[in-house]
Amino acid sequence: MAEFRTLRAGVFLPPFHPNEEDPLLCMERDFELMQWLDKHDYAEAWIGEHHSGGYEIYGQPELFIATAAERTRHIRLGTGVISLPYHHPLMVADRIVQLDYQTRGRAMFGFGPGLLPSDAMMLGIDPETQRDRMADAIDIITRLLAGEIITRHSEWCTMREARLHLRPYSKPRPHLAIASAVTPYGGKLAGRYDLGMLCVMAGSPHGYDALDYNWQLANAEARAQGRLMDRYNYRIMAPFHIAETREKAIENARAGSTRAAGVPSARPTTRCVCWRITGPRPAALAASCCSPMTGPIGRRPSGPTSSSRATCCRASRSATPGARNRWTGCAATAKRSAPNARARWPMPSSATLPRRTNGK
Repeated sequence: MAEFRTLRAGVFLPPFHPNEEDPLLCMERDFELMQWLDKHDYAEAWIGEHHSGGYEIYGQPELFIATAAERTRHIRLGTGVISLPYHHPLMVADRIVQLDYQTRGRAMFGFGPGLLPSDAMMLGIDPETQRDRMADAIDIITRLLAGEIITRHSEWCTMREARLHLRPYSKPRPHLAIASAVTPYGGKLAGRYDLGMLCVMAGSPHGYDALDYNWQLANAEARAQGRLMDRYNYRIMAPFHIAETREKAIENARAGSTRAAGVPSARPTTRCVCWRITGPRPAALAASCCSPMTGPIGRRPSGPTSSSRATCCRASRSATPGARNRWTGCAATAKRSAPNARARWPMPSSATLPRRTNGK
């Protein structure tokens, strides 16, 4: 048996929470997971950032990490990832330093261009520009963490003698990493700016085949900068499901994938209220609350299209007695009938969603 443990274990938590589950309970379960991982000597956990779909529920992973750090003692906690094109680089660098102090150096910071096109579209960002903005932001953030003063103007951010007012707690800086999937972009930036690599697609055939090539690119870029890449900061991510036996693991995975695909189950669900309703429904409402982002993956309801929002909401409540409602296209009616309901906003499509104002 080896004297030293060279392979570390961690988790990557996007997270994926089905739409019928209460967001409050999902968050609490994730915090408990962090405590469990800490107790069982997992090395690290990475938490994602998303802004649409209602499935991956954390819009700012730094907030989650700040709370999780108070409930744990040893595990390192990272952003997996901060979608840099959505944030001003100076603000990101400021948050990095603050969280570095609050966690006593346990926080790590992964960067990426942003995964969901729907996030970028809500912000009026052309998805084609996201990789370039990410590279620009990484250059700025690493220079700010090194103590530089930056004055620059670009089409998406402006800085005038910008500097950090605190030096990082970690020396010389907190651990930084970049998401690397199939394209060579992540590997090149990792080598150029001395970043760790989060190989988030290693579980897929294309992502697995690209591992060697992207690692070689990172090393070549690092050598050009007079540095060496450190395998200690090279992370490979793939889905695992562990159960008592192989047969049980396969059974669990099959049940989970069936649920994620939106196949009707015996138990009630509010994954998509329109999907559960029999009979007429308004076409615009069906498009808004049964989009691929918020309802069963890749499925839309079919059938006649003439009814009312109130009918849709009543059907969703009666199908799931006692469940907390998600916000859907009929959110206003649902809120009046269920004042304590918690909510997830779906991505609007052809329907214009009512505003949520002071719980009314």
